[in-house]
Amino acid sequence: MDASDGNLGDPIKITVKSSQQPTSDLVKFSQIDPDHYTADFMPTSTGFYDFFGSAVAVNCKKELETIGFNSELVDLVKATGGEMFEPGDLKGMINKTKSLSRRTEATETELIWPFVLIAIAALLIEIAIRRIIEMRQ
Repeated sequence: MDASDGNLGDPIKITVKSSQQPTSDLVKFSQIDPDHYTADFMPTSTGFYDFFGSAVAVNCKKELETIGFNSELVDLVKATGGEMFEPGDLKGMINKTKSLSRRTEATETELIWPFVLIAIAALLIEIAIRRIIEMRQ
């Protein structure tokens, strides 16, 4: 079996040398020479595909290979309150998600009752003082 790795959207040519026609769920082989068969495999997703014990890797589309990492992404993530994680840092991702999912609820409490009680107490004290002064006269 001979097949090279490929990219999404590009056909991969698979050649098999066998005394009988090979069968596969992914492609249909046609005979090109005695004991030689070929097929074109059009991958639908990235990953590894097994053909008769040989793995064929399918990468992303060719135009995406040269994009690379944008250095401004880190600054943008930090400016918006985000955080960058390594691909294997699942624990960090889970902790960040949990902390962001907690919501604090602000409730308003009126503080008028303590002032009303202080005003009533001041009024009663004033009345009591006036009565005491009137009694002494």
